Amino acid sequence: MGRQPQETDESLINPSCKYGILQKAAAPEGKEDITVHWKGIPKLDILETILFGISLFLLSPRERAINTLKIIERLRKTYLKHSQLWQNHRIKKEEEMKGNFNFDMASFISFRDQAECERVRKIKKEDFFKHPNKNFRIRSYPNKETMKLQFVLHIVAGIKKSLDEKKQHVIILPAWCFYPEVADLINQLNIPCHHVHTFNMDEFADQDGKAAPREWPFSFQNSMWKMLFDRIKPELKIPEKQIHFPSEKNVNDYSRMIEDLGGADVCYGGIGWSGHIAFFEPHLGDEFGNDIQAYLKAGTRLVELHPMTIMQNALHSFGGDWSWVPPKAATIAPSDILGARHRSFWLDGMCGPFTHMCWQRFIARLVAHGPVNKFVPG
Repeated sequence: MGRQPQETDESLINPSCKYGILQKAAAPEGKEDITVHWKGIPKLDILETILFGISLFLLSPRERAINTLKIIERLRKTYLKHSQLWQNHRIKKEEEMKGNFNFDMASFISFRDQAECERVRKIKKEDFFKHPNKNFRIRSYPNKETMKLQFVLHIVAGIKKSLDEKKQHVIILPAWCFYPEVADLINQLNIPCHHVHTFNMDEFADQDGKAAPREWPFSFQNSMWKMLFDRIKPELKIPEKQIHFPSEKNVNDYSRMIEDLGGADVCYGGIGWSGHIAFFEPHLGDEFGNDIQAYLKAGTRLVELHPMTIMQNALHSFGGDWSWVPPKAATIAPSDILGARHRSFWLDGMCGPFTHMCWQRFIARLVAHGPVNKFVPG
């Protein structure tokens, strides 16, 4: 699954650069706050800010506070001005590129509709959050910390609500980095999790289809046990028999296991660079021909990973070393996702902590506003 605008705020062009989510079905009510990161401020303003900060020591606390707010507001306006200049420059360059050089996409890319790619690429920030499907809600958060908080609260609130209603709670989960805070909040609030059933979306597998073991440091099992399941107090823990991962042993029954519990209450996830959800890859669409209904009924399976997925995981999880990324995976499929009563997808958009490159800029647009098709599983 995935991760991280240029020295200018690309979020003016690309809302997926803001830590955001794509949510389907009923989601908790909350303020949709869209702000910008203060990056790319000209050096002159930075120097002026430093000098201003030094001068603050000569002022009274009240004057210091008032003047600080003034300089922050001025820097924000300067930043937005330069961001808008960059946006205009980029649009102009894109138009120039279009007329200078025409080519076909690489052969391994499954979705090949150039006109649709061009259309979604041009969607502006203010239009990105508008969707014709009233049950498809798109939100943006100002930073990763706010997004993390919302994700944690969403999961824990669902667990607590089901507990209060004396219902079981079935969750499909991706392997992700925000689970320690989920466990910590459960422990702080002393929320029993004996009614919770979890199904992880996917797990790496070798060339023969054998799933990565829990002991392997890069397996999703290893990550989930360390970051979530083992961090919950013993008296509050999810029973181990109610924690599930897909493997060669259960891959043919995994979808049925979810169905036997009445389907998932919530399916969490993200969108891969290739457009996949879990590891259900775009090239799998070939086997369904024009039968979209058969595609939507597809169940859990073993898959060969797409080249883009290999490279995405190499960059995000294996230090750039693609030789470490396993070639296959066991994964849930469209029927499992559509069978969930609520679907909630979270995109953090950034490629590492020291870059402003937003790798989900394009795919977020294609998934949210592109045509429904079997080559973009998201």
